[in-house]
Amino acid sequence: MKHLWSKFSPMFRRFLISYLIILMIPQIAGYASYRASIEAARASSIENSLKSLNLGKEIIERNLLQVEAFTRQLAINQDLYRLIADPKPLDVYNVYGIGKMQRSLSMYSSTNEYLSHFFYSHTELQCHYYPHHGLLQTRTLL
Repeated sequence: MKHLWSKFSPMFRRFLISYLIILMIPQIAGYASYRASIEAARASSIENSLKSLNLGKEIIERNLLQVEAFTRQLAINQDLYRLIADPKPLDVYNVYGIGKMQRSLSMYSSTNEYLSHFFYSHTELQCHYYPHHGLLQTRTLL
């Protein structure tokens, strides 16, 4: 190798070395900027993902709070309690009780968009009540 290198004049060797250095400077600068942009993109992506995840978490927690409040309201609803705990054996469909329950539960479907599509299903009465649509569906309709 030393023998091959000595064939060239010292002036040519200096130009060749300076030429190689000049060619390598943009390569090194490009690689450095590429690494910096990758790190910036990664950090930005992680930050945006965390923001999106936290927003989704907040929405889910808010909806769970609404469901919890709705469950509490259902637990203290006397009409629903009477309909479940005290079924009328002679009136299989208990139309009056279901109508009364419909009136007391209709405010939930009209004031809360998230809970507007809940339905009440009673197996003993063999019926489903959809307050948002005002629909009472008995087993014969199913």
